[in-house]
Amino acid sequence: MMMVMVMRRIRVMMEVLMMIMMVMTMMTMMMMMIMTMMMMYSGILITSTPWDRKNVLTLSKIDVIITPHSSSSSSSSSSSSSSSSSSSSSSTSSSSSAGCSRSSNVVAVVIVVVVVVAVVVVVVAVVVVEVVVVVVVVVVVVVVVVAVVVVVVVVVVVVVVAVVVLVVVVVKQQH
Repeated sequence: MMMVMVMRRIRVMMEVLMMIMMVMTMMTMMMMMIMTMMMMYSGILITSTPWDRKNVLTLSKIDVIITPHSSSSSSSSSSSSSSSSSSSSSSTSSSSSAGCSRSSNVVAVVIVVVVVVAVVVVVVAVVVVEVVVVVVVVVVVVVVVVAVVVVVVVVVVVVVVAVVVLVVVVVKQQH
């Protein structure tokens, strides 16, 4: 009777453990899906070409188109000076836009790193919790089984000792 109760409790505990493991696995899968979507979005941010970079390319094309239109020497000198000033302004704008695109790329890389670290931390935490729950349940089951075995052994020993004592008493009374 006692063994049946213990086995029933062990079965209930194992069912609860399986339900907890299923819930944690579903939570892990959902977190992985969310983090994968975030990583894909961050990758799109990294690979996309910023608008200011396109603007700089068009400005440099305009500068290239403007510079060949020189007719006289004075106009050519003035146009060369204007082209040099425009090229310097385009170089400054390109450097500033490169700085902006570089900073946006750095921000996107930081976002990806944070997302990857968050995924790793969540997965490790869930795995650790599952392992701890499994270890606790296994320890509890082992303790319960050992206690039941000890109780059964003690009961058997007591019954055997009582039977031996009764046999000895009966034998002595017959003599």
